[in-house]
Amino acid sequence: MTYFRGGRRFRECKFTGYAPGIYIPLYLPRGRGFKIVFYDPQDHKVGELGSDVMNHLIESVSFQLLESGCGSVDINLTERPPFEIGYRTRVDIYPYFSTDPWYTGFIYDLPKKTSKTTILTYQGFGYYDQLDWVHVTGVWTDKRVSEVIADIVENSVAPKTAIRYNKVKILDSPSIITNYNADTVKAKEAIQKLAGFEENFVWGVDNFREFFFWLRSDQVMGKLWVGKHCEDLEIEENASQLANRLYVKAGVIQNGTNYIGVVEDLDSINKYGIREAVVTAPEAINVDDALAWADAQLNTKCLKKITGKAKNAFLTNMKPIEPKGKLIITDTEGREYRLRLIGVDYTISTSGISANLNLEGYE
Repeated sequence: MTYFRGGRRFRECKFTGYAPGIYIPLYLPRGRGFKIVFYDPQDHKVGELGSDVMNHLIESVSFQLLESGCGSVDINLTERPPFEIGYRTRVDIYPYFSTDPWYTGFIYDLPKKTSKTTILTYQGFGYYDQLDWVHVTGVWTDKRVSEVIADIVENSVAPKTAIRYNKVKILDSPSIITNYNADTVKAKEAIQKLAGFEENFVWGVDNFREFFFWLRSDQVMGKLWVGKHCEDLEIEENASQLANRLYVKAGVIQNGTNYIGVVEDLDSINKYGIREAVVTAPEAINVDDALAWADAQLNTKCLKKITGKAKNAFLTNMKPIEPKGKLIITDTEGREYRLRLIGVDYTISTSGISANLNLEGYE
């Protein structure tokens, strides 16, 4: 049975026995609770909290799943746990006692308890954030984008962070880098620049701490109706950042200028009027490739951006809603939207688990 309580939609009786600060010794099969497991930076388990253990101190937990992997996490406790949670403590979250964690991140902000503080909040982030911790130096010539990214992750990122290199999760990409020179730049910045060549790829760090670089899915993952599959849908349309004529500049100046050409979309110009902008192509490509890159940028820049939030989506199968592919959502007035799912915000509390879906599209 499902129902709305206090503006949120929950799955009834999924977290039986869960009350902050109280332990109720009853049998909790898979699907009737959750757990959060903590590890030190050396991957040694230091403790566990949740609806099935004596040390149940959790007021609520909020975490994000994004296209780039695991996002932020907030763990609110009624008092300090009987084990140490410090900087870089790993956090694995298992709603419904799932086999694999829905979320994996690390703590970066510890609570400071005062006389007026009743809740202790531990904040953290997914391992994607550690790409900002290390720097990259090197020169790559005539390599696929995926080859350069794999080299950076394997030899510069994995040895210095908790991010794992898994060759299987870095798919071959079509674009060839003529020459790419990284001179002590952050790994995230270097990968972001390289990934810009591949508009159809998405990258990040998943819930197993493994770096991925794979094709962005355009598959429709499901159909939702407001009032049946989610409580509400908020839609915003924004054409203020639209650009349909791009003046293209190269990364380096040649013959006194770095202007190399223009690309435009006539359908968008006819619909919205001329909207001009200047873009600078990456340094590592030639003129023809730079114009092709700009044309790919134009595919979304020339369209009106739509953002949406489906509030309190109902979790029907005790599995995470992952930000992959697209959803077709019909609102209460019968209007249909086909939007990409770019993130999910989860909250676990005494009422159960709720999810807000963050959506994006262009038209």
